[in-house]
Order: sequence, then C-alpha cells, then structure tokens
Amino acid sequence: MKSKNAQLTIFIIVGILFLTAIVLMIFVFSGSGKTDLQVSSDKVNTFVVDCFESTIQNGIFFVGLQGGYNEVDNPKLEDPSFNVPLYFVDGGFIRFPSLENVESELSDYVETRIIDCVDNLEVEYDEEDINADLSIRDKKVVANLDFPIRVSYSGSSTVLDEFYVEVDSDLKKRFGAVEEYVEEQKLKPDYLRIESLDRIANESDLNVETYVYTDDNVVFKFVGDEVHPLFSNYTFVFAIKYDWGGV
Repeated sequence: MKSKNAQLTIFIIVGILFLTAIVLMIFVFSGSGKTDLQVSSDKVNTFVVDCFESTIQNGIFFVGLQGGYNEVDNPKLEDPSFNVPLYFVDGGFIRFPSLENVESELSDYVETRIIDCVDNLEVEYDEEDINADLSIRDKKVVANLDFPIRVSYSGSSTVLDEFYVEVDSDLKKRFGAVEEYVEEQKLKPDYLRIESLDRIANESDLNVETYVYTDDNVVFKFVGDEVHPLFSNYTFVFAIKYDWGGV
C-alpha cells in the first residue's frame, strides 16, 4: 500500500514538473509574457538608444569640425557645410572653448537633433522637455538624455524618459592637443609654431595638418585615427589670422 502511495506521489510530482515546463515554454516563446504595449515600448527604446548613439557620433564629428562649437560666432571662416572659428586675429587672442564649453556645445547639438530619431514613430513628446547632458572623458563620451516619450498601444500607454549611452571617442585627446598648441601660440601670436606642432603631434599620436585659407588665415586640423561610421576621420579644426605683414 505504501509502495502504491509512493508511486502515486512520484507521478503527481512528475506531472507538476511536466506542466511547469509547458507553462515556461509558453511563457518564453510568447515573448516572455510581455504585453503588446511592453513589446512596443521595448522596440521604441531600442530604436531611440541606437539613434541617440548615432546622433552623438555625428555631434562629435560636427563640433570637432567647428573647433568645439555647435554654433560659431564671428570672427570665423565660413564654409557651406560648417564654420571654422578664429582663435587668434592679427596677433590678438580671441577665444578658445574650455572642455566644459565643448560638452555644453555637444549637448546642444544632441538636443536640437534628437527629435529626428522619433519623427517617424507613432509616439508623443514635447521638445521643451528634452535635456541632454554629455561628459567628455578619457577615450569615451558619456551621455544622459532626459526625453519623455509616450508610447501608446490599444488604449494603454507608458512613458520612456531616461536614456544612457557611452560612445568610444578620443575627443578629449584631440582637445588636449589643440589646447596645448593654443597656449604655445599665445607666446608668439604672429608666428606659426611649426616645431610645437610637430612635437604635440608626436606626443599625442595625432596627424596635424595646416593650410592657408585666404591671405593670412591658416586652418589647423588635428586628425585622429578614429573614423566616423559614415564620414572620414574625426578631426578638430580651428583657424588663426596672422599679422605677418608686421612680423
């Protein structure tokens, strides 16, 4: 009798385990038990994060071409696609952005272009609620984005609002090399410091190019090994207007 009871108990346990396995399989193969709204919001989240990363990469490229600025004030050299800031004019120092300034300019770039990521999605958002905070660190850029997005499905909705991305980047190294040259240039504002450029390029493992734009305007390009996924190498560009007539 005890043997039959033991067998019955075993059969019951096996049956429970079998039913549990079936339930787990159904759970897994039906989208991990997620509702249609959750699946929809997950897709939106993945798309926005990927687009957020691409926007940051574009921002690093664009802000680098504009000498650390998203919007370049005068004096500047104008190009159809971007503007190059003049750091010195006729022997006088005009400006050079701090690393914090570049972070702010990069954040502005992201804030004004991140809506392109969701324009074709069926979501709700308010441009005034967008806030990007980017930090330039060694070998990477860390980005936090506050962007409330309402995702709706079959009468229900949820809000996605915080996004975080880290992008590999040597922007800090390029910035540091340019900063070092600017300090060297201040010592002799109307002399092109060739030796300083060569030394800085070797020490920072960057390629430094210069060319005369017009008259006494010289453009400087600090080029790294990193390559943008769609464009060319990441570059930090600025210009100096020398007063060579008075040298």
